[in-house]
Amino acid sequence: MDELQFDVDFYTDWYPALSHLNAEELSAEWHERGRAAGRFGTFQEMLRANGLDEGDLPIDFDWRTYLELNDKLPSTWNRWQAMRHYLEHGIRESRPYKVNPVARRRAEEVRAILALDTEWYADVYGLGSSTNPSEHYEKFGRPNLLAPNPSFSPVAYWSKNPDVAEGRIDPVEHFSKSGYLENRPTAPVDVDHERRRSYYRPSALSGARDFFAYDEDFYYLQRPDIARARKKVVAFDHYNGSGESEGTRPSRFFDPTFYSKKYAASLEGWTKTALAHFLSVGLVNGFMPSAEVADGARRAGARSAVEWVGHWTGRTTFAPVSRVSPPRKSATFESSLPANPVSGTARRRVLNWVIPAFSKGGGGHTTIFRCARTLSRLGWKSVFWIFGDTDAAKIDDLYAQFIGHFPVSPVEFRRVGDGFHDVEDEFLIASSWPTAYEVQKNTRNNARLYFVQDRESQFDAAGTRAMQAEWTYHMGFDYVCAGPWLEDMVADTGGLHTSFELCAEPAFSRQDPPLADRDVLAAIYVRGHSPRRATDLMVRVANELAASGMGEVVIFGDDNPPFEVSPQVVNAGVLSPNEMAELFHRTRFGLAASATNYSILPVELAASGTVVVQPYSGSTQDTTDAHGAYSVQPDVDAVVSFILEAATDLVQNDFDELRRPYMDFARSISWEHEFEKVASWLEEHKLAGDAPVVPREKVAVVIPTYYPTEKLHQIVERVHAQRTSFDVILQIVDTRRNGEVSGVITEIEKDPRNQVHPIDSSDFQHGATRTFGARLVPEADYYAYLTDDATPANEYWLESLVSPMAMLPDCAYTFGRHRAYPDHHPLYDQELIQHFNGFESLGFLASRRMYPQRFEREPWFRAALSFNSDNNAGYRGDVMKKYGFPAVPFAEDQAFAQQLLVLGYSRAFASSAVVNHSHDYTKTPEIAYKRGTEEANALYQNFKLVQHRTARDVVNAKRATEQMTVNMAVRLGLSEESIAEFLTSKFAYIDGAYKAGQKYLETPKSGNQIA
Repeated sequence: MDELQFDVDFYTDWYPALSHLNAEELSAEWHERGRAAGRFGTFQEMLRANGLDEGDLPIDFDWRTYLELNDKLPSTWNRWQAMRHYLEHGIRESRPYKVNPVARRRAEEVRAILALDTEWYADVYGLGSSTNPSEHYEKFGRPNLLAPNPSFSPVAYWSKNPDVAEGRIDPVEHFSKSGYLENRPTAPVDVDHERRRSYYRPSALSGARDFFAYDEDFYYLQRPDIARARKKVVAFDHYNGSGESEGTRPSRFFDPTFYSKKYAASLEGWTKTALAHFLSVGLVNGFMPSAEVADGARRAGARSAVEWVGHWTGRTTFAPVSRVSPPRKSATFESSLPANPVSGTARRRVLNWVIPAFSKGGGGHTTIFRCARTLSRLGWKSVFWIFGDTDAAKIDDLYAQFIGHFPVSPVEFRRVGDGFHDVEDEFLIASSWPTAYEVQKNTRNNARLYFVQDRESQFDAAGTRAMQAEWTYHMGFDYVCAGPWLEDMVADTGGLHTSFELCAEPAFSRQDPPLADRDVLAAIYVRGHSPRRATDLMVRVANELAASGMGEVVIFGDDNPPFEVSPQVVNAGVLSPNEMAELFHRTRFGLAASATNYSILPVELAASGTVVVQPYSGSTQDTTDAHGAYSVQPDVDAVVSFILEAATDLVQNDFDELRRPYMDFARSISWEHEFEKVASWLEEHKLAGDAPVVPREKVAVVIPTYYPTEKLHQIVERVHAQRTSFDVILQIVDTRRNGEVSGVITEIEKDPRNQVHPIDSSDFQHGATRTFGARLVPEADYYAYLTDDATPANEYWLESLVSPMAMLPDCAYTFGRHRAYPDHHPLYDQELIQHFNGFESLGFLASRRMYPQRFEREPWFRAALSFNSDNNAGYRGDVMKKYGFPAVPFAEDQAFAQQLLVLGYSRAFASSAVVNHSHDYTKTPEIAYKRGTEEANALYQNFKLVQHRTARDVVNAKRATEQMTVNMAVRLGLSEESIAEFLTSKFAYIDGAYKAGQKYLETPKSGNQIA
């Protein structure tokens, strides 16, 4: 009998929140819980409950056809939803559910006329091989009236059907629904014109239309006679009737007289107003609305009214998505570029870098972004033009990669085809040999630099590519070189030149653990796709060293090296600089090979205190060897023997003697100092006139305090020590009982750099107090929040936290990583690492738009996406001033995050903005219990979720926690005894969360959604 009461297909579709269960689990869920909760087991049961009868469905009912013919119904509906709708509404409303043969033939003819010819479309609109034409057409083509095939021109359809254009009805949609049957005129495509067109984001088109649209207030100013007669005359009707022919402007920047004369040929046969023509046909064709806009656009380098609106309003999102170049002319000797163009000077502190696309682990890009970070602090702006086949979506992805994996500062990313060749009076910087040829194509007055990090002609075997790479050193550039050896190489090419030393980030030199604490015998760099890294040799060395049993051997740099790696070798994969520093501080010997060029890795290994060993090559002799690295015959036995002999019976004094020269050198230099020298060289030799520095925006760092410990002194000093391109204001909001002041606060108040505002403890509220702190600094453009127990881990914390908001106009807030304090139980740090690594899967940049269905339907997912922590968070100033934190009892940060995501803003996970913030509850499980109750209350307050609903949930949670703890402890080399107190505190936390959650439980409601 039960089998008749349960239909697994229906149950899965009707209750999508359960779709992750298999058939057996679904059946069990319904019998054990769903039936009691009022969930329907079959379609028939649901119909009966709603007074419907399946027998009323026509025998030829096709649910897919029903949705197609009734296109206002959601296309995402399943068959059950379609059938129920027909029974409940369709029968009564006589809705169609099948297509007759004549109509079907007509539909097929229409589809043939409007079909997307993907090959033709990609060719005409210059799409790269990585761009899907169908997706591009839906996203950009239809809004911009790009043609789907050579036979149907959407622009011509609007031109020939003014009523459709005036209503701005999609030409494809109108023709398919009614235009075909009405015999509406169409026209083939003017292919040459289409190849020259630019196209824009839909939001840019709608924004430009709003900007130029009819403005009643402005119209009244032009026509006071109409203003006086406003009770009798509708102004808009007057404009349409006679106002336009009388030359009256309908809005500030549209001149109907200019437009009608300028585009008379296009207006021939047009029966609506010139304004209606411009807002429809004219805007997508690049027509100008008035003489002054046309002149201003020429001076600003804007090629359309849409781009001019972006220039006028300062909105970069109005730039073209792609500018299609005219068909190329055949090359002639006269049109070829000169071999040695003059480098020139610049009048603005704007650095236009041309770089290839990048991803995690790119060493050359990392150095470039470090340079941009220092120069940003010194008042320079960097714009990165992406060289190669790159679409707009790729640019968005590069912002995310940049924020997640590279040294961050407020820069811009653009495509080379979107205006690089129009740049003038600025710096153009080639970053590799192919980009040098691209820079040469800009023939305007600019300072041309070549940022040389390698002798790239050695990357390839002798041949065309090697010759082309070598020729770039004879193209008339001035040079900024990574090391004196490269500066020597270009010294006789005729250009000016300077160099900088490759350095290590401060994280590498911040510690120097003794030999006894370095449990890794060797850390070895591998990168399979770069032959010069000799990965085959390095993997074999790793395998041999691991087999020796003298210590752990770790390879890093490649998630999947193309050579067989012994199971005894640990592959750490691609690591961030901070992760590399942590590995190197555990390491005795560091190995990195570079067969052709100087590498940055030996410097980072040396700064971390390892003994640096490398296979000998000519490029290392005068660089790393000169400073104290050990070059060994490039043979597996020779490298392994050198390390094992040195490691045998190694004591601290011998270890220090081996590593000291190179370590001292590596710790004596810094990126900041080296790139400050580069900035001075640019100012002295390449900057013409008194070019002003880029204006600095303000960041207020807000710290609520309550009788803080001495740790606050370190936090304050770390804030003042930030290396940042922003002006920093430190605002402390100090909560006091009856006016009693902490001694720590008294000392901090003496420093004029610190603004301290007291409030009484009775006035403290988590959200309201933080909002109050922001309002104390109304001039701030951004706000960064810390607590009095969260310490910035490095001098780039603030730059990393705030830059995403400065770069991305829809990014409203950021949060960064937490790491445990060194004196806390080591498992807390492992927990934090795993916790924050989990956010990478959601994206370093994320919004509800990326996950519309999951955000709406899955509360646990919504909670994850809304994670935020005011121990380490940043907010845009305008957003903070408009909304402020919600006045909630718990977790104001996550409540605010959820609110901003719902409003449509995005958030950034600023991975390199790290603070030390942790609580060690191993001695105080009662506080862990209290913490569990607080976080359970916050979870329900913000997301209506209860994590541990039953006693069995608690048992399972404790088992999972114990297993995870044991696994982490084993990997860290801890003992079972050492984790006992840690587990006690974790179990207390779970108990607290369970206790607090019980008061929120209630009988589940019936319906389609599962809480």
